[in-house]
Amino acid sequence: MDDLIHAAPAAAGMSATLRHPQEPLSAAEIREVMAVIHASADFGPQFLFETIEIKDPPRSALADYAAGKATPREARANVFLADAPGVWKLVVSLADSAITAKAFFATKRPMIQLEQFMQIEAIVQAHPDFIAACAKRGISDMTMVCVDPWSAGNFDIAGEENGYLSHTFSWLRL
Repeated sequence: MDDLIHAAPAAAGMSATLRHPQEPLSAAEIREVMAVIHASADFGPQFLFETIEIKDPPRSALADYAAGKATPREARANVFLADAPGVWKLVVSLADSAITAKAFFATKRPMIQLEQFMQIEAIVQAHPDFIAACAKRGISDMTMVCVDPWSAGNFDIAGEENGYLSHTFSWLRL
């Protein structure tokens, strides 16, 4: 991904390199956040990323920006292990290249990931009951069937532990 550059001239008295505290993270900053987390002793390369985004700065940072002062930027990141429950919410200082805050939420689950979307589609398309239901509707080419999983949430139902509930909507590609 290329960094997006806004080429507008700086306001009077402001440096052209001064970044608004709420400006979205650049691709380079996202890569830096990933590197900081993966290099830490607590979170290595086995951790997957759900979210990486700019952390909203305090109001004082907006005043500093208006006065032409650079403000330190922070990122929020949610990370998880694919084979274990829970989500870690982290704050990463881009100025210090360090994790400055972390909290673990043992009962939370990350959003369904792209790889999981594809796995769910493959599992549903290969299931004999689903194939039979499609055949009743005159559909024999399963490559033309799109399966769209939507998270159903968590309800403390027996058998749900360490897994995800998903509603799957099916569509025929035309």
